[in-house]
Amino acid sequence: MLPAWLAVTGIAIDFGLMGLWFRYTEQSWGRQWMVSCGLMFLVRLATVSAILVWVCRRYQIPGAALGLRPSTMRADFQWSFRICALTVLVTTATIVAGLAATFGLGMRLPEPPGSFVQFLGGGVRECIVMAGIGVTGNMLVVVTEGLIYRSLFLPPLTCSLGLYPAVAVTAIVFGLAHVIPFGRLGIPVPEIIGGVLMAGGFAIRWSVIPAMVIHAMGNLFAGALVLTYVQLFRACPALFLGQ
Repeated sequence: MLPAWLAVTGIAIDFGLMGLWFRYTEQSWGRQWMVSCGLMFLVRLATVSAILVWVCRRYQIPGAALGLRPSTMRADFQWSFRICALTVLVTTATIVAGLAATFGLGMRLPEPPGSFVQFLGGGVRECIVMAGIGVTGNMLVVVTEGLIYRSLFLPPLTCSLGLYPAVAVTAIVFGLAHVIPFGRLGIPVPEIIGGVLMAGGFAIRWSVIPAMVIHAMGNLFAGALVLTYVQLFRACPALFLGQ
């Protein structure tokens, strides 16, 4: 197994790349930001891929030890997709029931942030374009972060600390990766919970595919919720506070 210090070094490099990107690029939403963000993820993906290839050759580590198992990819995907699809259905039913109860009691929903309305409040054509960009970007994100925080980071920590501590540590670091490189302080609870689920999926199958599927479907589901919320606000503003 690769040394833990090397995995930690890889995480530090990734934090540094994100910090540099945040410091030297324009952060307002728009086409330029999306292109810049895409390039940043491509650099991160190229970096972690180079590290993994070098590690496997230098330390004679088979890809399967790092969760890179092409032979079981289809089975891992099917297992992950079934679990995620069931979770999405249950969550959607819960949200619909909550909205029905809210409207039935005469309550109104909080308005979405103005930036969300401006960015996602276009017509059908704009929504289709944004959905395409979102799906493409999501695939890049989940592959990059799956390789970094699961294949590179989780296996050596599991050997050093044991499975449960390693899952907890990788989840916390994954969450902090969403705040520290961007100069923010806080406890990113949703990201940490997501990190636990992704690390758990990796550990159950010892494959990076479940982690990527969980990440992808979680992001897509959250994006679909935000888009639906904004479109509902535009179509029925009377259902929201302040209208």
